[in-house]
Amino acid sequence: MEKKEKTIVKRPKKVFTGKEGTPFSATNQPSPQAKSEGWKEFRKKRMLTQELIKLMIGKDGKPNDTFKGYLKSLVVNAKLGNAKAIEAVNKCLEDDITKIELSGEVAQRQLMTIDPLKLDDADTTD
Repeated sequence: MEKKEKTIVKRPKKVFTGKEGTPFSATNQPSPQAKSEGWKEFRKKRMLTQELIKLMIGKDGKPNDTFKGYLKSLVVNAKLGNAKAIEAVNKCLEDDITKIELSGEVAQRQLMTIDPLKLDDADTTD
């Protein structure tokens, strides 16, 4: 049986003491122009996401073929073991469950269902 080496010095109970990093103060804040530019970049990313959603969901609020194709490709790629697809599917499910739990509107939610038997017939060689 192999002997384990013991450490000479005990580890501290708290690794971080709270004195690390830069303390928050008025002197180490970005300029108003830098803040404005940061918010503009944030809004650009948000607008891009909203435009993508508009492309996938019609004006009536129902998903169109683009959105259904996106979901099908996610499921097919997840079945093939694609880590990003698995992560995306799991994150969507977790977010949806969290929203339902927090809002309490289980009866009012409309869920889109995909028949897994139809997905198995899809071409997965792309």
